[in-house]
Amino acid sequence: MMGDRVDALEEHLRSFATTRPDNPITETGIKAEFTRHGFRSRFGQRRTDRIHQPLDAIVVMGPWIAAGYGAFIGGRALVRLASGRGE
Repeated sequence: MMGDRVDALEEHLRSFATTRPDNPITETGIKAEFTRHGFRSRFGQRRTDRIHQPLDAIVVMGPWIAAGYGAFIGGRALVRLASGRGE
């Protein structure tokens, strides 16, 4: 499973080097949940994917949030270093 995550991370990073990077909203099906009646199709039915549905947002958006936070921390460190306040 870890190998799959490493491969996915490599592909995400490779997409940033292109002129059309990945769009996590449309390519993961999040947009379809709202435009194609995704929520309505799950309620009132005995579907097994409802069990892990709350985790989907964390699994999909978690790496993007972590990367954004890492970029923020790295940028802040570079600004401090450039201004001579590096500690």
